[in-house]
Amino acid sequence: MNQIFPATSRWTRLCLLACLAALLVIPLTAGADLEKGRQISYDILKKEAGLNPEDVTPYQSAGNKKEGYAYSYIQKNHPKTNDGCWVVWLNGDLSFKELWQPNPVDAVQRIREFFPRGTDHRVTAREVYEFVQTEREDFEELQVLAQTEREGFRHGARMLLTLFDNEILNPTDQMLPIEQIKAKADEGILALPGWTQEKLDMYPFCVDVCYQSPTYNRPVYLLLYKQRSSDDAQFAGRSYEYYERVYDQVLEKMFGGSINTPLKVVVILDAMTGEVLGEPAMDFPGNNTWQWFWGAK
Repeated sequence: MNQIFPATSRWTRLCLLACLAALLVIPLTAGADLEKGRQISYDILKKEAGLNPEDVTPYQSAGNKKEGYAYSYIQKNHPKTNDGCWVVWLNGDLSFKELWQPNPVDAVQRIREFFPRGTDHRVTAREVYEFVQTEREDFEELQVLAQTEREGFRHGARMLLTLFDNEILNPTDQMLPIEQIKAKADEGILALPGWTQEKLDMYPFCVDVCYQSPTYNRPVYLLLYKQRSSDDAQFAGRSYEYYERVYDQVLEKMFGGSINTPLKVVVILDAMTGEVLGEPAMDFPGNNTWQWFWGAK
């Protein structure tokens, strides 16, 4: 019987494999064993999990005769209820040692991961609609959690959960194209006191949601702009101090200090005409669990 390791986060397991790859000194003579072990790992996945080589994507492999060998795979089209990460461990003689199965992934984690921490990828209204359809059975519980938990929900996750008592819509051809909606939203922000194009350029447009607003009794778009993240590609390989120097401190200087610098800006617009509905809302440091946003339905 193989031993199944207790639940370990996918990130922890992948980091462990990365460390193995970096720290294990693999002699040139071990290359053949490493490759031979890969075929054995495929056989184990087939026997233990019913997965063929075409069902998985290789991620990391590392090892030597002394420490043994490890092979990680990401299962293609894995269920949303787990992370899809399989790790096969072999002894130094290439005999089977153990198998790490995918970890469970609950709805809270899935909704966190749906919204990236950085701003390089814009989450579109269509993506939000499709995500809602796959997760709706969990949203009633999650919405209660979002309104009581101060930490752990990223900007988009809390915003999305706040909206789930409304009808999330899939944008239609009858609605104004998102490019025109974005232009109208920019105009709405620039009409606010003290805002300039230079300031607005510091806030990437990163989320749009389309929903039926009970307040305005019509389909609306909600657009979210937020500060850049140190996770963004333009800061890749740079220190956090570099991010602070070239972006964070520059932004705070524009607004006259961190307490006056918005973290996020939300604009709500008529989905058919692009009319800005109400005044754009801003989130500042110290605001309590998105109360600033909840009134903007």
